[in-house]
Amino acid sequence: VRWKMLTYILLGDPAIRLWVKDPATLQVTDGGTIALNDSLYTVQVNKSGSPVSGAVVTLVGDRGEYGVALTGADGYAHVPYRPKGLGWIDLTVSGDGLKVYQDSVQATGSGGRLYVSSTSINDGVGWIGNSDGQAGWGERVGLGVGLKNGGSGTLTSVVGNLTVVPGCSL
Repeated sequence: VRWKMLTYILLGDPAIRLWVKDPATLQVTDGGTIALNDSLYTVQVNKSGSPVSGAVVTLVGDRGEYGVALTGADGYAHVPYRPKGLGWIDLTVSGDGLKVYQDSVQATGSGGRLYVSSTSINDGVGWIGNSDGQAGWGERVGLGVGLKNGGSGTLTSVVGNLTVVPGCSL
Protein backbone atom coordinates (compact mmCIF):
# COMPACT_ATOMS: atom_id res chain seq x y z
CA VAL A 1 0.00 0.00 0.00
CA ARG A 2 2.83 2.40 0.87
CA TRP A 3 4.47 2.02 -2.56
CA LYS A 4 1.15 2.50 -4.31
CA MET A 5 0.58 5.75 -2.41
CA LEU A 6 4.11 6.95 -3.20
CA THR A 7 3.53 6.18 -6.88
CA TYR A 8 0.40 8.34 -6.90
CA ILE A 9 2.17 11.14 -5.04
CA LEU A 10 5.24 11.15 -7.27
CA LEU A 11 3.74 10.22 -10.64
CA GLY A 12 0.08 11.24 -10.25
CA ASP A 13 -3.15 9.37 -10.78
CA PRO A 14 -3.32 8.25 -14.44
CA ALA A 15 -7.12 8.63 -14.48
CA ILE A 16 -7.11 12.33 -13.61
CA ARG A 17 -7.66 14.71 -16.52
CA LEU A 18 -5.06 17.47 -16.60
CA TRP A 19 -5.88 20.97 -17.74
CA VAL A 20 -3.20 22.73 -19.79
CA LYS A 21 -5.19 25.98 -19.74
CA ASP A 22 -8.21 27.34 -17.87
CA PRO A 23 -11.16 24.96 -18.35
CA ALA A 24 -14.19 26.17 -20.26
CA THR A 25 -17.44 26.71 -18.38
CA LEU A 26 -20.40 24.75 -19.72
CA GLN A 27 -23.99 25.82 -20.30
CA VAL A 28 -26.10 22.72 -19.63
CA THR A 29 -29.81 22.56 -20.44
CA ASP A 30 -31.99 19.69 -19.24
CA GLY A 31 -35.56 19.11 -18.11
CA GLY A 32 -34.77 18.86 -14.39
CA THR A 33 -37.17 15.94 -13.91
CA ILE A 34 -37.56 12.43 -15.24
CA ALA A 35 -40.72 10.32 -14.97
CA LEU A 36 -40.59 6.83 -13.45
CA ASN A 37 -41.63 5.28 -16.76
CA ASP A 38 -39.06 7.14 -18.90
CA SER A 39 -35.98 5.39 -20.23
CA LEU A 40 -34.10 8.27 -21.91
CA TYR A 41 -32.99 11.61 -20.49
CA THR A 42 -31.91 14.36 -22.88
CA VAL A 43 -29.23 16.93 -22.01
CA GLN A 44 -27.89 19.76 -24.20
CA VAL A 45 -24.31 20.94 -23.62
CA ASN A 46 -22.91 24.24 -24.99
CA LYS A 47 -19.68 26.17 -24.52
CA SER A 48 -19.73 29.90 -25.34
CA GLY A 49 -23.03 29.38 -27.20
CA SER A 50 -21.69 26.57 -29.41
CA PRO A 51 -22.54 22.85 -29.09
CA VAL A 52 -19.96 20.65 -27.37
CA SER A 53 -19.20 17.32 -29.04
CA GLY A 54 -17.82 14.39 -27.01
CA ALA A 55 -18.75 15.57 -23.51
CA VAL A 56 -19.51 12.72 -21.08
CA VAL A 57 -22.97 12.95 -19.47
CA THR A 58 -23.75 10.62 -16.56
CA LEU A 59 -26.79 10.02 -14.36
CA VAL A 60 -26.34 8.13 -11.09
CA GLY A 61 -29.19 7.16 -8.75
CA ASP A 62 -29.06 6.05 -5.12
CA ARG A 63 -30.51 2.59 -5.93
CA GLY A 64 -27.71 1.53 -8.28
CA GLU A 65 -29.10 3.07 -11.47
CA TYR A 66 -26.48 4.36 -13.88
CA GLY A 67 -26.57 5.87 -17.35
CA VAL A 68 -23.88 7.41 -19.53
CA ALA A 69 -23.78 8.95 -23.02
CA LEU A 70 -21.58 11.23 -25.12
CA THR A 71 -22.83 14.44 -26.69
CA GLY A 72 -23.06 14.43 -30.46
CA ALA A 73 -22.03 17.17 -32.90
CA ASP A 74 -25.30 18.97 -32.06
CA GLY A 75 -24.38 19.08 -28.33
CA TYR A 76 -27.19 16.71 -27.31
CA ALA A 77 -26.76 13.54 -25.26
CA HIS A 78 -29.58 11.01 -24.91
CA VAL A 79 -28.75 9.12 -21.73
CA PRO A 80 -30.35 5.67 -21.33
CA TYR A 81 -31.67 5.75 -17.77
CA ARG A 82 -34.65 4.25 -15.96
CA PRO A 83 -35.18 5.38 -12.35
CA LYS A 84 -36.04 2.65 -9.86
CA GLY A 85 -37.96 5.01 -7.63
CA LEU A 86 -38.78 8.57 -6.62
CA GLY A 87 -35.99 10.87 -5.45
CA TRP A 88 -32.92 12.75 -6.64
CA ILE A 89 -30.44 11.65 -9.30
CA ASP A 90 -26.92 13.08 -9.74
CA LEU A 91 -26.21 14.62 -13.16
CA THR A 92 -22.56 15.18 -14.14
CA VAL A 93 -21.12 16.56 -17.38
CA SER A 94 -17.38 16.43 -18.00
CA GLY A 95 -14.81 16.33 -20.78
CA ASP A 96 -11.32 17.32 -21.84
CA GLY A 97 -10.69 21.02 -21.20
CA LEU A 98 -14.14 21.44 -19.62
CA LYS A 99 -15.02 22.46 -16.09
CA VAL A 100 -17.07 19.66 -14.50
CA TYR A 101 -20.78 20.50 -14.25
CA GLN A 102 -22.86 18.91 -11.48
CA ASP A 103 -26.58 19.16 -10.80
CA SER A 104 -29.53 17.06 -9.64
CA VAL A 105 -32.52 15.68 -11.51
CA GLN A 106 -35.72 14.68 -9.73
CA ALA A 107 -37.47 11.40 -10.49
CA THR A 108 -41.21 12.03 -10.36
CA GLY A 109 -44.40 10.12 -10.95
CA SER A 110 -47.17 8.23 -9.29
CA GLY A 111 -48.00 4.58 -8.97
CA GLY A 112 -45.73 1.70 -8.11
CA ARG A 113 -42.30 1.00 -9.58
CA LEU A 114 -41.03 -2.52 -8.95
CA TYR A 115 -37.30 -3.24 -9.17
CA VAL A 116 -34.88 -6.00 -8.19
CA SER A 117 -33.12 -4.84 -5.01
CA SER A 118 -31.00 -7.93 -4.34
CA THR A 119 -30.14 -11.40 -5.51
CA SER A 120 -28.60 -14.32 -3.67
CA ILE A 121 -27.36 -17.79 -4.55
CA ASN A 122 -27.42 -20.64 -2.03
CA ASP A 123 -25.26 -23.61 -2.98
CA GLY A 124 -24.65 -24.85 0.56
CA VAL A 125 -26.62 -26.99 2.98
CA GLY A 126 -29.65 -28.60 1.33
CA TRP A 127 -28.31 -27.98 -2.17
CA ILE A 128 -25.67 -29.68 -4.30
CA GLY A 129 -22.73 -27.28 -4.40
CA ASN A 130 -19.51 -26.17 -2.80
CA SER A 131 -20.88 -23.34 -0.57
CA ASP A 132 -19.01 -20.57 -2.40
CA GLY A 133 -22.14 -18.47 -3.03
CA GLN A 134 -21.81 -18.80 -6.82
CA ALA A 135 -23.69 -20.99 -9.27
CA GLY A 136 -21.10 -23.30 -10.78
CA TRP A 137 -21.16 -26.05 -13.37
CA GLY A 138 -23.05 -29.13 -12.17
CA GLU A 139 -24.41 -27.46 -9.03
CA ARG A 140 -28.03 -27.31 -7.91
CA VAL A 141 -28.63 -23.99 -6.21
CA GLY A 142 -31.34 -21.92 -4.61
CA LEU A 143 -31.90 -18.49 -6.15
CA GLY A 144 -33.28 -15.63 -4.06
CA VAL A 145 -34.58 -12.43 -5.62
CA GLY A 146 -35.46 -9.39 -3.48
CA LEU A 147 -38.01 -6.93 -4.86
CA LYS A 148 -38.81 -3.37 -3.75
CA ASN A 149 -41.37 -0.77 -4.69
CA GLY A 150 -39.57 2.49 -5.47
CA GLY A 151 -42.78 4.31 -6.36
CA SER A 152 -45.53 5.86 -4.30
CA GLY A 153 -48.39 3.53 -5.20
CA THR A 154 -49.34 0.05 -4.02
CA LEU A 155 -48.46 -2.96 -6.16
CA THR A 156 -50.68 -6.05 -6.16
CA SER A 157 -50.64 -9.38 -8.02
CA VAL A 158 -46.96 -9.13 -8.93
CA VAL A 159 -45.81 -11.92 -11.26
CA GLY A 160 -42.25 -12.56 -12.45
CA ASN A 161 -40.70 -14.68 -15.20
CA LEU A 162 -37.34 -16.41 -14.92
CA THR A 163 -35.60 -16.86 -18.25
CA VAL A 164 -32.86 -19.44 -18.71
CA VAL A 165 -29.92 -18.77 -20.99
CA PRO A 166 -28.99 -21.47 -23.52
CA GLY A 167 -26.90 -24.22 -21.96
CA CYS A 168 -28.51 -23.96 -18.52
CA SER A 169 -31.50 -25.77 -17.10
CA LEU A 170 -34.02 -25.30 -14.32
